[in-house]
Amino acid sequence: MRRIKVNSPAKVNLYLEIKKKRSDGYHEIETLFQRVNLHDTILIEKINQTDIQITCKHPAVPNNSSNLAYKAVELLFHETGAKIGLKIHINKVIPVAAGLGGGSSNAATVMKAVNKMCSLGVSQAKLLKMGIKLGADVPFFLLDESCALGCGIGEVLEPVKNVPTYWYVIIYPKIHISSKWAYEHFKLSLTKKKPGATIMIRALKSANLEEIAPVLYNDLASVVGASYKEVQNAEKALRAAGVEAVLLSGSGPCVFGICQTEGEAEAVKASVSSMLGDVSIFICRTV
Repeated sequence: MRRIKVNSPAKVNLYLEIKKKRSDGYHEIETLFQRVNLHDTILIEKINQTDIQITCKHPAVPNNSSNLAYKAVELLFHETGAKIGLKIHINKVIPVAAGLGGGSSNAATVMKAVNKMCSLGVSQAKLLKMGIKLGADVPFFLLDESCALGCGIGEVLEPVKNVPTYWYVIIYPKIHISSKWAYEHFKLSLTKKKPGATIMIRALKSANLEEIAPVLYNDLASVVGASYKEVQNAEKALRAAGVEAVLLSGSGPCVFGICQTEGEAEAVKASVSSMLGDVSIFICRTV
């Protein structure tokens, strides 16, 4: 196989609870990942040289060894001893550094695709162990399942099966929020009552948005919302459009609303477009 074209999907966090800060600087979390069909497209081609070439037209995506997809291939080749030249072109659609896991998805998607096209024979279990070296969200994108409960720093994964299809309206306010900043400004509280991921999973399987809306939860939402009016405005616009199930994804700035049907999502998009200024709005569904 000389070339392969693959889709690299985004994710949303339907639940995110911060448990504690570890000595290594990471935070122990409990989160519910859900993959959606908003995706980048990645073209991977074998070349005669033995180097790795990354190209992407998005100005915020590096075309060098600091790119997470580059690091993924480098790690894969280091672990297997492979010496193969590759050209990897990333067509970016997922907003960068927006709480949707685009970079982590690119890394995982490239790792899986290169393992297949170069017949490296690395097991999924080993890929998962390698993935955590690249980033906390990478292992989730290496799973076959599209929904999973993540513990530890997000790398201890338990697939969630039989999740109904939902439609998402995702608003990207076109601002940058550092994950490091968001986590550093969050203050752990022992008194705040939280619904728990198990309750969220049960609600998700009910196919009833009235059950889902009150148990969507993100510990970082109060921190980010209090500091960025653009995030507040996105949330208010979704609620004004009649969406009850609204949440910040990850550390933001993307905010999503959950709808039952594509038609409902289209109507919500039209409504919020008239309320907000310079934002990007995406409609996608669970995969």
